[in-house]
Amino acid sequence: MLLVLGVVYALRYITSLHREKEIVEQLLHERKRQYELSKENIEVINHKCHDLKHQLKALATVEEGERQDYLEDLEYDQMTLKEYIDPFTGELVK
Repeated sequence: MLLVLGVVYALRYITSLHREKEIVEQLLHERKRQYELSKENIEVINHKCHDLKHQLKALATVEEGERQDYLEDLEYDQMTLKEYIDPFTGELVK
């Protein structure tokens, strides 16, 4: 009888360990996904900032008519930089 109880306990313990391992693996996978999303968002923002830097330099050398077009583009870029997707919640942040 004791042997049967010992085996049952061992099986339950092993099952519990397997569940815990699966949970930890899921958490690790989610954390990696969040990291990748953060990395992508940072790359997009860095690219936008780089483009804005060049647009500002170009703005100093263009005539007034073209300058207005550049300003409209810069305003649009500034609006898109204000919104991004939060990698932890997956929601649009303003």
